[in-house]
Amino acid sequence: MSQDLLVKTGLYTGQEISKEEKKQLEDSVISDSALSYALNRLGQVMTSEKKLRDKLKEKGYGEDVIDHVIAKCHEFCLLNDEAMAHSVCENALSGNRGRGWTERKLRDRGLSTTVLDQYYDPEDEEQQVREALTAMIGEQELDRRQQAKMVSKLVRRGFSPAPSRSVVEACALSEEDEALAHGPEEAVALLKIKYPQGLAKAADRQKAYALLARRGYLSAVISRALTIAQQDT
Repeated sequence: MSQDLLVKTGLYTGQEISKEEKKQLEDSVISDSALSYALNRLGQVMTSEKKLRDKLKEKGYGEDVIDHVIAKCHEFCLLNDEAMAHSVCENALSGNRGRGWTERKLRDRGLSTTVLDQYYDPEDEEQQVREALTAMIGEQELDRRQQAKMVSKLVRRGFSPAPSRSVVEACALSEEDEALAHGPEEAVALLKIKYPQGLAKAADRQKAYALLARRGYLSAVISRALTIAQQDT
């Protein structure tokens, strides 16, 4: 029992109390314990009302006690879900996170997602994707394999696939530059590892073509690599 509760009840050693007074005292002790837990938690981490309710339920407190504690926390201005939701959105935007990521974060924290429309407009998403991509790669141009990885990364950050692909493709290497970056020599080396027996069979050549295509090689580079690999067989 806290010192405040002792003062409030006016108890003293040896005092006799009725069953009703005992029940009231027990309820007060439980409420006091629940409030102490809530105040300690709120002092350590920002918590939404829903998350605090869930934690109190996990501790075994009843609904009446929980309602009392929540009311007290509001009275002390320690719970403010709206301000917390705005903070999550602002931090997400400054960290170049998309709407999908932010929505998941709000739900995880037990917060309403209605605030999202104030921060994320579909018409602005492509610009947000562009800013996120620039923060990650600067002015770098991307080959096909890098493009695929970057689109996946942007989608994981909460951006929609379509604007992510559009922005990434605008940073693509030219075909000439990509051929220089990933020419037939690299592809031939890969084929020698995957097909040490050579590519005399048509079926193996088809599989080799599909393999290189999946790896992002241009068709001209693939054709040249297959020709070299066959000649080396």
